[in-house]
Order: sequence, then C-alpha cells, then structure tokens
Amino acid sequence: MPNTRRGRRRAQDKQQGDAEGEIVEVSPSAPVTPRLNVAPTAAAMVEKLKEENRLLKEERDFLREQLKDTLSSKQTVSGAKRKLGARKDDEDYSSDTEDSSTSDSSDSSASSKSRKRKLKRKPKSRKHKGWKEKDDFARRVQTPLEVLQRYKTILRSFQRTKSVSRSCERSNIDRNTIALTVIIAELQIVATPELQIPEFQGGTLQQYAQRCKEYLDSNPNIALKIEEMKKKHSLLPIKYKFRKADN
Repeated sequence: MPNTRRGRRRAQDKQQGDAEGEIVEVSPSAPVTPRLNVAPTAAAMVEKLKEENRLLKEERDFLREQLKDTLSSKQTVSGAKRKLGARKDDEDYSSDTEDSSTSDSSDSSASSKSRKRKLKRKPKSRKHKGWKEKDDFARRVQTPLEVLQRYKTILRSFQRTKSVSRSCERSNIDRNTIALTVIIAELQIVATPELQIPEFQGGTLQQYAQRCKEYLDSNPNIALKIEEMKKKHSLLPIKYKFRKADN
C-alpha cells in the first residue's frame, strides 16, 4: 500500500514537471498587427485642419512680404523728412542769430518765438497706420497669385464669420473688388495636374478674368464643381462681375 501511494506521487510529480517545462512556440510568420479604426468624420477633420494650417502659412508668408515692403518705403520717407527737418532747424537758428545782432530786445523776442515753434512741432499721427497697410494690401493685387492670396484671406475669415461682407470689411477690401477677380482664384483652387486652366500671359486681370469665364462656359462640369464647393462653404458665395469696358 505505501509503495502504491509513492508510485502515484512520483507519476504526478513527473507530469507536473513536464507541464512546467513545456515551451509554447509562436510562429514568426504570423505577426500581430494592431487594428486602428479611424472614424471617417475624424479623418475628414484632420484633413481640414491640415488644409487650414497650410493656408495660414501661405498667408503669413505673403503678409510678411507686404509688411517688409511697406516698412522699407516708410523708412526711406522718414529719413528724408528728418533731413528736411534738421535743415529747417538750422535755417531757423541762423535767422534767430541774425536778428539777435540788431538789438537785445529783438534777440529775446526771436528766441522765444523759436522755442514756441519747436514746442508746437509735433510728429504726425499714426492712428490710421493699420488701415493704410490694409489699403496697400488691397491695391497691390496685380497677378493671379496675389489674387489667390487675397481670396484665401477672405475665405478663411468667411469660414469663421459666415458673412462675406464682414470678412471683406475686416481686410478693408470692397466686395465688388473681390467679385471682379473671384473667378481667377476659383479656377486656381480647383485646378489639378490633369486640368489645364488658361495661363496668364500678361495684360490686365480683367482681361484674364474674361478668358477664365470663357473657359468655364466651355467646361460646364468644372463650373458645376465650383457651385457645389460654394454650397459647402469651401469657396466664397460671390457672383462674378466684369467691367463693362472689358465686355
């Protein structure tokens, strides 16, 4: 009886040792790949944020160039004004010195007048500096690329305010001015490598806008795509306008 129990115990210990010593092999040809489920709405939001980030960078670079040109011209003008002011002060001082040689009373009178003139001389007001820079930004549009940059600035503001008029007012740009060149910007936005839009070969922007209008008239599918993008607020809901002289 004791021998039987010892035999059973040894058999159990052996089975337990064999079980503990087993090694589970995993085939290297079956890698475990995590599954990531990204919702279509989240993916669309990411693409939208990327596009907004790209547009902001383009606007930043464009405004930097505009500000650089404005500051350079203002520094040149201010330097010339300082030279003229210094020359005028020298002339006033010479005039006061000549007057002082005639009599002591005229000397005191001339010096007091000179001091009053210097006290009254004040620097010009700069409270409209920001508006002037915006006016320069609006007037300097002379190429299709500049038209596109200005259009994107208004478009970003419109996507936040949902108002074209308010977006134009913020940039101090008239809505009719945008309407005259809006077709140029729209074609550049919808253009693809397979889509050959008319090239700008000189002339005025209004003449180029007329060529773009003729191109849309002959490609109704592109015109339809632009209208769909306007309904989704991907483009500005502005109707085209053309100057009578160009018709």
